[in-house]
Amino acid sequence: MRNHRLILAFLVQLLVCFNVLGQSEKRFNIIIQINDEIAVGGVARIHIEADSDNEAKKWDAGYIPGELTLPLEVIQLLETDSTKSVNLKFVHYSYKGQRQFTQQYSIELNSTVLNQDYVIINAYDLTQRKYKKQFEHLTQDDTIYEFIFPGSGRWIRKK
Repeated sequence: MRNHRLILAFLVQLLVCFNVLGQSEKRFNIIIQINDEIAVGGVARIHIEADSDNEAKKWDAGYIPGELTLPLEVIQLLETDSTKSVNLKFVHYSYKGQRQFTQQYSIELNSTVLNQDYVIINAYDLTQRKYKKQFEHLTQDDTIYEFIFPGSGRWIRKK
């Protein structure tokens, strides 16, 4: 009987240990849309770049539609004052006929956005005439993005 208790106690401690050690990343309920379409495929080289007072760092991130996985170090950086910016960067590949197009995106993240129940990131490629016409009054860059979450606003589009 005593051996069973020791084995049970050992297994419980082992499970707790694995749970604590296994929490090196955090998952967020985030959907990325590119040009009004959910990015199911075509998103590659997704990573996080952070600039702080001391140095710049880079981490790999994981994304499947509806879930962005970030290392816990990134979350801790967002909460420090020495961090200047934390950017989610990725490349989006698209095809039109036989031609392949690539567009790089850099989206600044903050703790307010990541603490929401869900976030939809709408990213627009302004090299496409349709979106340039709608958003040219907001930026001179080739890309623009907006966050949609409970209580957020929306960009005003020109028709």
